[in-house]
Amino acid sequence: MVPRLAHSGPPFASQPPLANEALPPLVRHRVAPPPLDGQVLQRPRAQRLLERARDRRLTLVAAPAGFGKTTMLSTWAASSSHRVAWMALSPLESDPAMFASLLTAAVQQVGAQPAATAVVNGDPLPEPQTLVALALNAVAALDEPVALVLDGYEAVGSVATQALVAFMVQHAPPVLRFIIASRGEPALPLALLRARRQLAELRTDELRWNLPEASSYLNGVLGLALSPDQIAELLRRTEGWVTGLQLAALAVSKRPEELSAFGGAHRFVADYFVGEVLERQPEPLRSFLLHSATLPELSGPLVEAALLELEGEREALLGGYPSGEAALEAISRQDLFLTPDASRPGRYRYHTLFAEAMQARLEQLAPGRGALLRQWAADCLARGSHHHATPALRLPQHPAPLIEPLSEREQEVLGLIAAGRPNREIADLLSISESTVKTHLKHVFAKLDARNRTEAVAIGRRLRIITQ
Repeated sequence: MVPRLAHSGPPFASQPPLANEALPPLVRHRVAPPPLDGQVLQRPRAQRLLERARDRRLTLVAAPAGFGKTTMLSTWAASSSHRVAWMALSPLESDPAMFASLLTAAVQQVGAQPAATAVVNGDPLPEPQTLVALALNAVAALDEPVALVLDGYEAVGSVATQALVAFMVQHAPPVLRFIIASRGEPALPLALLRARRQLAELRTDELRWNLPEASSYLNGVLGLALSPDQIAELLRRTEGWVTGLQLAALAVSKRPEELSAFGGAHRFVADYFVGEVLERQPEPLRSFLLHSATLPELSGPLVEAALLELEGEREALLGGYPSGEAALEAISRQDLFLTPDASRPGRYRYHTLFAEAMQARLEQLAPGRGALLRQWAADCLARGSHHHATPALRLPQHPAPLIEPLSEREQEVLGLIAAGRPNREIADLLSISESTVKTHLKHVFAKLDARNRTEAVAIGRRLRIITQ
């Protein structure tokens, strides 16, 4: 039985709050805002929006990775008139019991006094919902404003914990407001809260840096001597992406000549996108991001036609979604650097640096494939055929039989390039020289009428020369 959510009076006998030092180290650092260093830029514009939302039940701070959500909230918490309870979420909190335990520790840091091992109705191990109710009652007993920050909410993947958070938001005492920071849109009743004017939202547009903020950080905080034109150019390339500007500053401070060439293929930027974004996605979605980012325009029909015609593996290349449009809509909701084009319904665009980084990564993994996709898409757009029917790639659906069959060695080379092997590895595996590998490749391309490795592999699969 869940205890009644009283909004006054302690839920059980009072006990002293748990001191931060008494918590295990791994928990201690997750129930307090991360410390701020001397290179943090104050964000008065975003912080004013947070203050204006103090009467809303929930404030959602949603933007892609690297837009400064955690730092901005930490800065706000340091000067807020609220008591601020903090939860740095991880996949562990997909377990409702772990979530309830972290919540208990978090509210204890602001003086609330729920007992993490309280006996309720003779049960020595209360259910997570019961522990959550006890924590909310203890906050209510403080009788003063409390803000509960749930940072990194995208890490919580279980339906059970998401239902627990929805329960909290719906049954919280009036003194408690929630601030959820997430890389994607959380599975909460946002439409209902929005209709009831209980929801405030800070999205990418509110979090991206403007010119004064970029100037203050680059020249003021970091002490770089960049001209207004240089700062404006970096701001244009990064589209106000906070981490992008920070990485640009790092690159310029080491090698000033890199300013003119800074982009998504720069090692600092590419490493961030691959490590913090791409590798955190499931395999089908990684493939979709890599391939779709090469296209000059993003719409459901064009993406679907391009990816399916190239490989013919529908579920894998559409990121596990039933259609190109469904994939694009879902990815934009997950804040994976994809946004709808407001001026053209049904069209989307990737952040410029993200698209460049994905293109560079695809070229590493499958040389020539991105160029093939871009050329095909450009031809398709010129024809205008993708709006009405699935267009055909340059590669025919049923290629004509080869005039001259591939030799056994050429078939081996084709199989190895299909496996993603570079020329040097092919040479080592077949005990031949690299120049001989290149000669075999020329013969393979000529016999298959292919322009590059990607086309050769696609034709080989359609002709069943490649069967794996």
